[in-house]
Amino acid sequence: VPVPGDPETRARLDRVRGALAGAKALEETGQYATGLAVAREAAAEAEEIGHAPVLAAALFARGRLETASGDATTAARTFEQALMAAADARDDALTAWIWPDFITVVGAKLERHDQAMGLRPAAEAAMRRAGGAPEAEARFLESLGGVFDAQGEYDEARRLHARALAIREQTLGPDHLDVALSLYHLGNVLDVQGKYDEALEHHLRARAIRERSLGPGHPLVASSLGNVANVYHSQGKEAEALRYHARALTIREQALGPDHPDVAVVLGNLGVVLRALGRYDEARQPPRRAL
Repeated sequence: VPVPGDPETRARLDRVRGALAGAKALEETGQYATGLAVAREAAAEAEEIGHAPVLAAALFARGRLETASGDATTAARTFEQALMAAADARDDALTAWIWPDFITVVGAKLERHDQAMGLRPAAEAAMRRAGGAPEAEARFLESLGGVFDAQGEYDEARRLHARALAIREQTLGPDHLDVALSLYHLGNVLDVQGKYDEALEHHLRARAIRERSLGPGHPLVASSLGNVANVYHSQGKEAEALRYHARALTIREQALGPDHPDVAVVLGNLGVVLRALGRYDEARQPPRRAL
């Protein structure tokens, strides 16, 4: 798709690209609400311009930030629009990049498992058209693993997440943030399967990577703290679990606000641990707030 020739339109496209770079930085630093506002404005501007390549990129950015902000329903619609724009732009690489996020939102966030599995052939075709880059393959495997995990098919989920982890460790190195993401997913499956020592090892390693890369107050660090707490709860170490959940709650409330769905997840977990400790009066309050 050729770039528009007139200087005014090209300048507008440059401004949109700059805004998208800013939105990506805000996403990576955990400032999801601010990033979403920037991405929405950029997508509106790109739609008004009508240049498909930039519109596809803007919609993809908006969908990722809608997901991070807890609005999976809107994100699913945005990813559909992004896929259409990427097709108009004939951008195979971006198309292959969008599909895993779309599958994750549909299958793992919204739990429309059959619909997500029905998207698999189109996603695989897009990945082949894009040349099968290792990171694109890892993202695809990760999205499928999330759907199998959500369905309770843990052996297949573990296999897919382990493959994604191996690809990322080989291509990105052992301390990359995407390696931490694979460790996060694989650790969750291992916990559910009762492999607590392995799960704890994965979650502690993911937490260390995230803290080094992002700082101690990032929402992804809170996710890893919550996962460590869940393993401790599975092992009956309730005092340790309570301490980690409390830290995760503080980070998420500060970073995401008091009404984000991820805050509700921590509150639910806190209620479980407090009940296990026999602190029943305290245990009632977090689940009520989560509900």
